[in-house]
Formats: sequence, structure tokens, C-alpha cells
Amino acid sequence: MGDIDHAGWHGLTNTDLDGVKTTLGTTAGTSVLKNLTAGDFVPTQATGAEVNTGTATLKYVSPKAIAGSTIAKVGAAGSDITTGTDTVKFVTAKAMADAGVNVVSGTFSLKANCIINAGFTINQRAYVSNATLTAGIYGHDRWKAGSGGGDYTFTQLASSTVITIKANKTLIQVIENVNVIGGTYTLSWTGTAQARYAVDSATPGGSYAASPIAITSQTAGTVMSVEFNAGTLSNVVLNSGATALPFMPKSYNQEFQDCMRYYIRFKCDTGFAPFGAGYALNTTIGEFIMSFPVSMRDSPALSQAGNFGIIVGGGSVVAVTTAPALSGTSPASAKNVMVQASVASGLTQGDGCLLISNSDANAYIGFDAEL
Repeated sequence: MGDIDHAGWHGLTNTDLDGVKTTLGTTAGTSVLKNLTAGDFVPTQATGAEVNTGTATLKYVSPKAIAGSTIAKVGAAGSDITTGTDTVKFVTAKAMADAGVNVVSGTFSLKANCIINAGFTINQRAYVSNATLTAGIYGHDRWKAGSGGGDYTFTQLASSTVITIKANKTLIQVIENVNVIGGTYTLSWTGTAQARYAVDSATPGGSYAASPIAITSQTAGTVMSVEFNAGTLSNVVLNSGATALPFMPKSYNQEFQDCMRYYIRFKCDTGFAPFGAGYALNTTIGEFIMSFPVSMRDSPALSQAGNFGIIVGGGSVVAVTTAPALSGTSPASAKNVMVQASVASGLTQGDGCLLISNSDANAYIGFDAEL
């Protein structure tokens, strides 16, 4: 290695170079470094013990050093990820899965929350605050009234909404069997309401308790359920494992799609909105196909309200006299159904036609595949 004769090397000043000492060589005066050999630059490898305890000497850490340390032998558990730890540990794919983290997408999975519409953001049935909600009837999507009714009040927000369940009323959510991995669960929430649950059943029982609640011995692939009594409620989490996980809201679109597996409502934005296209079976009955944006849990039941009409050739509207219902001639499925509607007269057999709302912006057709 040649002498360094210029103090301007890499922007260093004379003073900078005059201060270089010992192991890098000798100070030769007038800001010149001399007598350096290749051996002066041979790096030293750290040991496993030095990785564990640290060292003030400059050394490099090799894979062998890591393997010889305790760090390499301590893997994080799922609970370490969800609650945190001051101990240095390796995070494996299994630990992430145990914590409820989807390793591929980086999002929380059903292991992180089995509850759908946990923040009461989706309200397809348009439940009105403080309205009577009789036993078994749904308010916000996936939440149905308990045996004594389920009236509650709320102010709807775009984000998570706090509801207040009225005295002597309860709300229940049943978790579908395909979303139950079994074992131990933890139920947690925000608010003053208390909860109870059912293992392997859609009917909760036992005493109510405050958040969080430990649930054990749930059978995989079998329904489970939770029920909340009077008080405020929001941000409900039912996660796999013995540690309560924080509430992690889904995107609105994902929450909406999850809800539509159980209930879909086609509603109007204008007085004349289309519901489905089809053809005339005869002069009084039209049959129309309606396809679902997601596959439903099962073949659904149909409900409807409002005024309907059928557009026939030429664009004229014939008023529907018998409300839309599932076709008796074509089987329903979880992906689409055939709907029939009747008029007094005016259809031509075999002609195409369109089912619409008839000057009624509140008309809707709903499909229910709830548990």
C-alpha cells in the first residue's frame, strides 16, 4: 500500500489525518500514514458468546457466530408477536400464523377475529336506532336479537360505531362452522356490555362477564356463538388463542363482502331501478335472473318490499300485481336465483322483459342465508 501524501484524500484535513493512531498503522507526521500492511486489515470474527453479551472490539458477525449464540435457538411464539417481548427472538412463519397474521398478504386472518361486522359498520337492512328488534331478527348485519329482543341505539359512523344495547335486551352472533378452527379462543371488546358464549352451539348460555373472556374446548368445524347484554358495545374480537388481540378493522369493502355471504339486499337509488332481466313465461308471469356479487352461504330465502313493474317491448311499464318471489320452476343456488313476478296482463310469451322498481325509490329485494 503506497503512502498517503495528500491531506485532501476523501475530504480529510491535515488535522484529521494527524489524529490516526495505533492499529491502523503509525503516525508518520505531517499528516502522512505510513507503514500499513495487508495484515493490518484482517478482520476478526465474533464468537457466539460475544453475540450474546456484546464486545467493544470491532468484529464481524458471521452465520457461524449467530448459530453459536443463544439467539439462533430461541424462536418467538405467537403470543410474543401479539403482546411483545424484550427478548431478542427469531420470528418464524409458524409464529406469525399462531398470532393470526396472514404470512402471504400481511393481513389479519379469521384466527385474529372470527366476528363479522365487529365494528357495526354494515347495516344493509337499514335498522333504525331504538327500533323494536324482536327475537331472532337482525339489526346490523350478522347481529340478531336474543330471546328477549335486541333493541339498541346508535349514531352511525363511517368507521367503527358504538351501539348501546337497551336494558333486558341482547344481541347474538353465530360463527359459521367453516370459520371455526377449534381449541382455545379469547373474546374481547370495548364498552360496558357484558358477554357470554356457547361452545359447539348457536345458543349462548351461562353467566355474563366483562372483557376479556377465555373460551376453551371448542370443536373445530362446529358453530360457536357469543351474546352481549345491556350496555355500550363496539370493536368485538373473537380470536384464536389465550391472548386477546387488538381490534383490527377490515376495509369497508372486505367487511361488506363478508356480510353478503349471509344477507344481500338489492335496493333502489332511483324510482325506476332494474333488479333483473328475463322473459315472459306467459301473458301474466315474468321470470328474471338475479346474480349475487358473492357466493352466499346457502340457497337463500327472498324478502321484498315496495312497488315493482315489468318493462316490456317498446319500453312501457306494466305494474306488478303479485310481489316478486323465488321461481317455482327454476332451482335457486348460492350464486344466483330465478325470480318470478306477476301482472294482470300485457306480457307476450317468450319476449324479453325487465323487472324494475315502479316509481318507488324505497323498493328492495333481499336474500337471506343467515345461520
